[in-house]
Amino acid sequence: MKLSRATRGFLLVRPADGLSPNALIDYERTLRRVTETLNDPELEAITTDDFR
Repeated sequence: MKLSRATRGFLLVRPADGLSPNALIDYERTLRRVTETLNDPELEAITTDDFR
């Protein structure tokens, strides 16, 4: 599964957790940047080295 698809699913269920609209916007912005920086990899291909 691509990171972008996992991100969409994650963002769909976060409102049910009672997060504020600003928190959701921040999650979306941060995850979009990570997805773009890593070139939308498969989840299994992401390692801790990708965040160093």
